[in-house]
Amino acid sequence: CQPLECQVPSTTAGLILDTTEKVIGYAETVTMGCQFGFIPTPQDPLVGTCKENCQLDQVLSCVEGNCPFFNAFDYSIGVKPVASLDAVPYGGSVLIECADDYMLSDEEATEVPNLHPDFAAAELLDYTSLPASTGQAMNLGPISGFWGRMSVTIPAFGWPTGETRPLTAATLSIPDGVHPPPSSKLTFSSSVCFDFAPEGATFLRPITVTLPYNTSQDPSRWRVGVYKYDPTTPNLWVEQPLLATGSPLNPAAGTVTAELRSFSIYTSMAFRLETVGGGGDAGNETDTGGDGDGDGGGSG
Repeated sequence: CQPLECQVPSTTAGLILDTTEKVIGYAETVTMGCQFGFIPTPQDPLVGTCKENCQLDQVLSCVEGNCPFFNAFDYSIGVKPVASLDAVPYGGSVLIECADDYMLSDEEATEVPNLHPDFAAAELLDYTSLPASTGQAMNLGPISGFWGRMSVTIPAFGWPTGETRPLTAATLSIPDGVHPPPSSKLTFSSSVCFDFAPEGATFLRPITVTLPYNTSQDPSRWRVGVYKYDPTTPNLWVEQPLLATGSPLNPAAGTVTAELRSFSIYTSMAFRLETVGGGGDAGNETDTGGDGDGDGGGSG
């Protein structure tokens, strides 16, 4: 008698797997996805199970995608037609020229994130994006400047199925009107907020988000965490679960890491702990940013 085994599909034609094994045993599974530029059939991620016939019960097919080109431009506004071209393969390029009696505009298109109305008055300090990927791990950040300590990690097959919008992160100043009330005992531990998108997308696996925080806040008096903006709650901000493994706080790097399931507006905040004895009221303290790189928050 020999154990039942199934051949694992070859990682060709855009297919990616969550294993490097060539075969798997009976009832074991393999998760399949498609690389950038390939269209999955039926969908990814797809989990195949080894059955009694030594075959996977389902196998993912990845077909190289093409971008429709026909009528992609309004030729009535001076774009020279491109003959005999209906589609462009992923990664390909097309030379687009102006008609003879037209010239390129001096205006440059600027991609502006769709901000929450309460943050309409916020200053957009930085903006970065990454194309969506279902089967591959995604890492956004760190980016330049103080807020370069921000980063997002999405595990392979964690991206929502069917979600084609890119992963984006907008760094915002903190506007008036979003400060938590004094009764919440909360104060900002950063001078910025981060608007992650696509907002509302629910991830298939927990993702990790790392944010900067003010290391000058005494840990015996303040509990630092990652908070989500929710104006429907009394305190306006809701604490999120911190990283379950390892240490979520990294004082040397000045970062705090949380595990999230969805995107919205997040920042680091500190909760004032009750103290025994004198020493003044921590709620009247002012966060001056201690480490000198602009990450000081306001008062709660």
